[in-house]
Amino acid sequence: MKKIILVTSLFLFLFSGISLAYDRGHVYIHGRVDAIYSDSIDISGVNYTIATECKVIIQYKAKNAFHEKAARLSDIHRGDSVYAKKIGTVLYEIIVEGWKR
Repeated sequence: MKKIILVTSLFLFLFSGISLAYDRGHVYIHGRVDAIYSDSIDISGVNYTIATECKVIIQYKAKNAFHEKAARLSDIHRGDSVYAKKIGTVLYEIIVEGWKR
């Protein structure tokens, strides 16, 4: 009985540590798009998976002010400068710096 409680406690501790790692936040990366596929993207030589709920935004400049508008994955092109929010190797937000085109 003690072994079952010990093993169960170990698994619960292990899984809570993994979920805490995902709750700690995200990291932003910056780079140029090398290639884009239906479910992944290569940015500066690294391949990232695109989450199904990934938010895509294009930044543009008009009258000396920066603006943003919603976009789609099809609006991202090879050579675009992007900022992307990631957890691990999964992207949850991609910001295309359209004013650098």
